[in-house]
Amino acid sequence: TQTALMLIDKGVDINKINTNGDTALILASLQGHTQIALMLVDKGADINKTTTNDYTPLILACNNGRTQTALMLVDKGADMNKTNTHGNTALILACNNGHTQTALILIDKGADINKINTNGDTALILACNNGHTQTALMLIDKGVDINKTNTHGDTVLILACNNGHT
Repeated sequence: TQTALMLIDKGVDINKINTNGDTALILASLQGHTQIALMLVDKGADINKTTTNDYTPLILACNNGRTQTALMLVDKGADMNKTNTHGNTALILACNNGHTQTALILIDKGADINKINTNGDTALILACNNGHTQTALMLIDKGVDINKTNTHGDTVLILACNNGHT
């Protein structure tokens, strides 16, 4: 944190991107460096800046199960319903990867539980598709629509059975 703080205090562009469209905040969030990410946000980093594939710091933190980083970003005003190029939100990707606690925080903070991506998949559809039973149960307990289908007409039951998730 000290090195990053010194660089910022010396005038380094806090929102400068690399060739992948990554900023310091995007990479700190991806890696779960919560204190560094907090310092960057407090020093003016763009909390909703996206990579070349439209991944925000929050989407990357949630995709990788960085629960504390995700909570900090939400508390600092990150857009929970912003989507990447595939229409995935932070909640959809947290559930896709079975990060139940991260997903629960997003839902409790107001994320859209029934949002769909470009394939028509919801957080529940992807959780069931990947066999994340605890995540699916939490979503159901929180009131997700269990009868939504994706663009192929697949239900959560069809996908769970197709993939052998009993």
